[in-house]
Amino acid sequence: MNDSRDHVSDSTTENMASSAASTSSSAGALALSSSITSLPSISTPLNDTVMGTLHPVKLFSLSSSSSLPTAASPQVPYTSVSHNPQGSFFITTSPNGSLQLFDSLRARSFKTTYSKKYGCSNAIFTLRTATHSVPTSCVIASTIPASSDDAANNALRFLDLNTNSFIRYFQAHTKQVTSTVSSPSSAFGLDAFYSASADGTVRAWDSRSDKCYACLANMGDSPIIALDRSGTILAIWHQNKSTVYLVPLESFPIGIIGKIEVANCPSERIEKIVWADKGLLILDPPGHDKIVIDTIKLGVAGTLSGVTPFAISSQSDDAARSGSVDVTPDGCWCLSGSGDGSTLAWNLSAFFGTGGRIPPVHPIRIANDELISKQIVPRILTINPKLGSVVTGDTEIVISIFNKDE
Repeated sequence: MNDSRDHVSDSTTENMASSAASTSSSAGALALSSSITSLPSISTPLNDTVMGTLHPVKLFSLSSSSSLPTAASPQVPYTSVSHNPQGSFFITTSPNGSLQLFDSLRARSFKTTYSKKYGCSNAIFTLRTATHSVPTSCVIASTIPASSDDAANNALRFLDLNTNSFIRYFQAHTKQVTSTVSSPSSAFGLDAFYSASADGTVRAWDSRSDKCYACLANMGDSPIIALDRSGTILAIWHQNKSTVYLVPLESFPIGIIGKIEVANCPSERIEKIVWADKGLLILDPPGHDKIVIDTIKLGVAGTLSGVTPFAISSQSDDAARSGSVDVTPDGCWCLSGSGDGSTLAWNLSAFFGTGGRIPPVHPIRIANDELISKQIVPRILTINPKLGSVVTGDTEIVISIFNKDE
């Protein structure tokens, strides 16, 4: 198999639905800026006032037309979004096989390519991409069976973004990949990444080799993983047991150092887990209040309340997504999309230094009336690791920024 010759189709048909300055309802355009030249840094301390200034500046759609979706012509959803280590670019995936690379600095679409044969989800960049001003590669999970070989059908693929060809296949998982994460620390190399699958395994990889170098089994039928902010502890969500396992990477796959059971989990699945400051871990049941885990005291610390359930859509509800919650780079705020179209922000300092479970923490609700009127919902959400911006998405991608003058 010569992977370098397995090309994916290339297209630049991305649609920027926000380019019109008019707010005419017939055109479906939003009154968002069309001339963003640079996003603010995130050096400004984040507080209640700054959080309240978060506002949308760009909107992008998968639609081939300039109008926003209608009941007669619904759009497919974006299912994952991930930034490169510098925060200068982010990449999205969709069930139609499209991968879109966006320039975060200028809030614009950069290029689009397709993986229609294998599908795509859970796209991530390795730390190696930090050595390039523009990302040259990414790892994607397959979603479309292309053979009778389970390992081939569920392979991860290393995509060259310059040539639109696959550099390498990572074949080991025998069921759908449910979660991917790259190392934020060079302690384990610039090429390390980790994957979890519905086959119950969590695997460690080096993108320079097609063989996984470590595997932890028996993690349930929908495991989700996250690396702590130092890149040394891997958290694994075991859906069947409603339990979080903590494993040091230096001893992976053996040496589990912590286990936290979560009673009365409010959803059939956890879509994402993300680390915050002071050893906190946030569990994201989509459309439900978030669960805060204290990984130091090995217990549930409380919940983040106020989330409105997401409406069920026949067009997009079956798609597995990368999660509706994220934590700011300082580790002190958690943001989440909500079913009413708003973005919720919780100050996590209430959990710092507490000795046990605290009452539910209430959010700051950040709403843009125009987005809500167009039923543009933040079904997935990620925070830029370096810049003062937030990316949300469902059938559109919205880039929002904090007011740097506050």
